[in-house]
Amino acid sequence: MDSLLAETTRLRTASLAVHIPSEHLEIDDQWSVPKDTPILIFSHDTALNTEAWAKARPHSVDKPLEQYWAERFIIPDRSSSRASQRGQRNDIGPVSFSLEGLESLNISMGDFQQYLLGRAYVREVHAATIAVVLNTFELQPCDSDLFDTVAPPVHEKAFGILKPLEEIAVRIRKR
Repeated sequence: MDSLLAETTRLRTASLAVHIPSEHLEIDDQWSVPKDTPILIFSHDTALNTEAWAKARPHSVDKPLEQYWAERFIIPDRSSSRASQRGQRNDIGPVSFSLEGLESLNISMGDFQQYLLGRAYVREVHAATIAVVLNTFELQPCDSDLFDTVAPPVHEKAFGILKPLEEIAVRIRKR
């Protein structure tokens, strides 16, 4: 559930963060940021930076960052890795959610928000709502091909929520 929320937030919301460096920051030969100068960071600039994601965690770019992949933040548990090293068969082992190494690239879910009041509560409400809805109802797009064509291009939105370009008919059935 955490990975689903992280991937949805990474790809379908464009947020803004402000960083104020505590010391002078040299970016390269031509650019520098003086101490105490606010820097605006758009989440899509980092959330869609394939080179940076590949460097931080190569597995995270097994599928393109422009493509929705709910398992992007799932890693195998260390215990299952040890079983593989001992030669034991472990096709589907335990997995866990992790932002390790990706916190600065996924600013919408990163640890920099740890001091926001209610952050954990809001995350839990999102997870509980999704769990209740998906356990109670079955959702099915009426036209799967249309669903793919009305998804907005992720590179064109600087801030806000990326909504479908047109209305989408969805069949909702109670389980």
